[in-house]
Amino acid sequence: MKIIAVGMNYTDHNREMNNPLLPKEPVIFMKGDSALLKDGKPFFIPDFASCTDFADFTDSPDFANFANVETEHAPSPPSLSSSHPSLSPSHLSPPSLSSSPPSKFKSEIHHEVEIVVKINRLGKNIAEQFAYRYYDEITAGIDFTARDLQRRLRSQGHPWELSKAFDGSAVIGDFIPLTEVGSEIQNIDFHLDIDGVTVQHGNTRDMLFSVDKIIAYVSRFFSLKMGDLIYTGTPSGVGPVAIGNHLQAYIGNRRLLDFHVR
Repeated sequence: MKIIAVGMNYTDHNREMNNPLLPKEPVIFMKGDSALLKDGKPFFIPDFASCTDFADFTDSPDFANFANVETEHAPSPPSLSSSHPSLSPSHLSPPSLSSSPPSKFKSEIHHEVEIVVKINRLGKNIAEQFAYRYYDEITAGIDFTARDLQRRLRSQGHPWELSKAFDGSAVIGDFIPLTEVGSEIQNIDFHLDIDGVTVQHGNTRDMLFSVDKIIAYVSRFFSLKMGDLIYTGTPSGVGPVAIGNHLQAYIGNRRLLDFHVR
């Protein structure tokens, strides 16, 4: 099972993110299966979001080593104390869930509500006019993003994966047949509520690249298999979440996703 995601697929979201140039092709990134969060399970603010002086750390030479070593085998960064005297290994230990994030770190874990399509058959080099045959169920999902980390990675010309594909970052709701919300995939209304207040609202007719175009495009590069998920992009209104928030996502008036942030 693959999780395929599309970035920058709504003009209003590009505007709020100060992306003046619209993409000429779909912007594709991937998430691993450990990113999947389903069945209403809570989303836990990731441990890396508790690191003090995070910006200084990601600027340091030790950041590459930190990012590429498996956690269970990772030694303490050898030059961390000398190059950054204010940072000791104890500062890198995650706090308990009951503690507050250190004041020096801007914890910007943002919600991005999206329509998610489930692939229902094997396909490769799929023609756009036949792409509709490769899905018949949709749901609402959340693409959680470490926004501050994403900005830093992009400014350095690095891939986004660390900010987009961390554990639990791909929240998924209950799938429903497309026929239950109308057969036109490019006219689906959806929204996200946090603590009872609507914070994002969109319609798939406003996508820069339609679902069928996305399927045709990505299938040029890798085979699509039954059960693969495609996150199709988020409208404007993205913003931070906090411990205790209650998130509910809807297609039309049908609630398909309901969970809490811990």
